[in-house]
Amino acid sequence: MLGPSSGGNEWADLLARFRLGRVALGPVGAKSRDRPAITFLLGVIADDRPLDPIPPRLVVRGPSDGKVSVAATRIDGMGDHITLPVSHIFMLRSQLVFQQILSFLEIQRFPHRPM
Repeated sequence: MLGPSSGGNEWADLLARFRLGRVALGPVGAKSRDRPAITFLLGVIADDRPLDPIPPRLVVRGPSDGKVSVAATRIDGMGDHITLPVSHIFMLRSQLVFQQILSFLEIQRFPHRPM
């Protein structure tokens, strides 16, 4: 998975406090924390380079992509997790992300070092 909000989303939580979550995010926003533990081999790649003009630390604590904290990308039962220095919107175009995906598919883990 690439940058999932499996452990919730701080922005969705903020909107929910003002009763705007369903309006702004639809039914998916309310279910961002409702995920069972994984029972299959899964690799998660988190990103930690925000592009937003609003400082992410005002809402999201710790390393994040400005929308989702790295901690919230972790999923119970996952096989491996890595955080890469990319922004969410560019993950699908990143050679570094692509190399980590290939490694996970080949050896069922991320190398956790530049390739």
